[in-house]
Amino acid sequence: MRQSGKIMKMAPNVIFKKKIMNHTSEIIEDWFLALRSNNVGVQPKATTLLKNILDRYEITPKVINVWNEFLSVDVTEFDTWYTGLTSDQKAEFNLMRDRAKTMQGPGFVNGKELLKG
Repeated sequence: MRQSGKIMKMAPNVIFKKKIMNHTSEIIEDWFLALRSNNVGVQPKATTLLKNILDRYEITPKVINVWNEFLSVDVTEFDTWYTGLTSDQKAEFNLMRDRAKTMQGPGFVNGKELLKG
């Protein structure tokens, strides 16, 4: 909204109150969060233009291999990385972590059980 030459910030939930959000709406929500966290305002027309441009494309979320990404995350960034995961990604990560724990016992080398005899 514009008042006397000032650009007013818009709350993201004002524009997109749909129960089912498409990927365009998710991108706009993320954009608003980034703007808000950087204390940046935007004219409402800019949001409309961005949404109209994004609606022209078929947008699919990037599929990530959570375990491979985990292996490349620095230990100092783990908390930030983990909190950024979706609940499905957290479940996948925890499953892979538990699987890795069971294959690292004293009788295993490279995931294979040692035979004693």
